[in-house]
Formats: sequence, C-alpha cells, structure tokens
Amino acid sequence: MLESYYSQGKLSDSDPLVREVLQLDEHNPDPNNEGLPQDLILAAQFAMAKGRYESTEPLLQQALDFYEKKYHGGTINEVGALENLAFAFGRLGNWQGADVVS
Repeated sequence: MLESYYSQGKLSDSDPLVREVLQLDEHNPDPNNEGLPQDLILAAQFAMAKGRYESTEPLLQQALDFYEKKYHGGTINEVGALENLAFAFGRLGNWQGADVVS
C-alpha cells in the first residue's frame, strides 16, 4: 500500500498510513517478515521527499540491520537502503556519513 501512495505522489496523506503500516509490521511475530525492511525504506523515502532527511537514518539503519541478520549482507535490497542513507547524509551535509555508506 505504501508503494502505491509513493508512486502516486500522495505525500501529504502519507504520515498516518506510514505510522499504521510500521505499527502493523512491528506487531508481526514473524522474524523473517520481508515487509518490515521494505516498509522502513519506503517510510524513509517519504520522509526524504518531504525534506525530513534527519528522520531517515534510524529507519534505514533498522532495515539494514534486518538484511544483515537475515542475509549477512550483499543483497540488492541492502544496497538500496545504503544508497538512500548515503543520499540522506549528503543532503544533510554529513559527507563523512555519506562516504562511509557508499
């Protein structure tokens, strides 16, 4: 559902939906819930689209932690999360942070 909101550019309507989706993901007892990291990345992309770059690091770090635990690194999804994190760091002027993740 988040993907359709994002692709339709419904940024102003997204905050309640993002919160609800992340709450549902947190209450999902399945430790292999692939939806959680994907929703975290989308939530970070919504935040970046609204200029809220500082709020993206915890979301993306949580997604990265999931991928590291499950796949031990090196997946395309992990690369996407790293790319988003480097972009957010760059927009915040945190060039050291952006350099570390790139």
